[in-house]
Amino acid sequence: MEAEQPRRHRPASTREGEHHMRTCLVPSPLRRPVALLLSLAAMVAGLVLPDATAARADTGHRRVSFTYMNITSYAGMEQRIAWRNLIASIQNAAGHHFGEGVYETQAETEALVSVRLYHQNTWVRLWIEPHNLYLRGYTNRYGTFMADDAFHLRNRLATYPQNPNPDQNVGFVYSGEGGGTLPFASDYPDLERVAQRTRQLMPLSYHALWDSFNQLAQSQNPWTADGRRATARSYLFFTQWISEAARLDDIYNDVAAFMGDPGWSRDGLSDQQVAWEQNWWNLSWFARESWLWGAVPPLHVGAIILWGWFDVPRRANMIKHI
Repeated sequence: MEAEQPRRHRPASTREGEHHMRTCLVPSPLRRPVALLLSLAAMVAGLVLPDATAARADTGHRRVSFTYMNITSYAGMEQRIAWRNLIASIQNAAGHHFGEGVYETQAETEALVSVRLYHQNTWVRLWIEPHNLYLRGYTNRYGTFMADDAFHLRNRLATYPQNPNPDQNVGFVYSGEGGGTLPFASDYPDLERVAQRTRQLMPLSYHALWDSFNQLAQSQNPWTADGRRATARSYLFFTQWISEAARLDDIYNDVAAFMGDPGWSRDGLSDQQVAWEQNWWNLSWFARESWLWGAVPPLHVGAIILWGWFDVPRRANMIKHI
């Protein structure tokens, strides 16, 4: 691995203030730094946050970090705060602070983050690869189902150290019984093909969250025609709800909006939002280079041009380690 270049030290200018005070589409928002402070306070003081937990910075080699959230059947401020704390916890488990409120994923590739969602006795455990935030599969009462990727989630879970704990939110022991390989990969072209819908036609609402949660939690046979389509749609939704929201400010804002407001909905992502998702690696490279060296060529993403580091915090929540 290349030696890390020293970061340029930037003066404590108004940039921090601009970042915290800029206009947001979510009413009365708790921005990402505030949610992170809540999570860190819980880590230090041992407090229990509303229905979500905080995890350590970075996840070690062949280790699993555990996060969880109680999903209710209705949107509201408590669910919005719990989801924000969950995202802050995932960011903390998958990486570390890079600069001015932007996080960077970890370099370690042999690790996993468990995201357990539950409502009473209904639950599903989503598996995130921390160094790139890819959703690699899920576990429910019927077993562990993995995307058809070279990553091979089930092999990793079988060989990583086990974490027995009576509290399933913070423990997991892998069983090879049930589950299997899903009839799609975790990349967008394959997900959209099997889901028979693009991200621009994927509903964003609390109702969509509730349906996707229950579908994955109860999915037993995702290989039938109906099962394939429904599971791919739920998988596509949770990729936005967790991975893209942790990465990108624009997606974060929309999810935070419907988590707190049962009447908020959109029919799908905008073309600009899809462009941000497709260019996350380019955005990450631009962020790192502009932070380290200052002058870099502008980055064109959809209809928006980024001219320097000062454009990054308003767009990126978390960049990829490069």
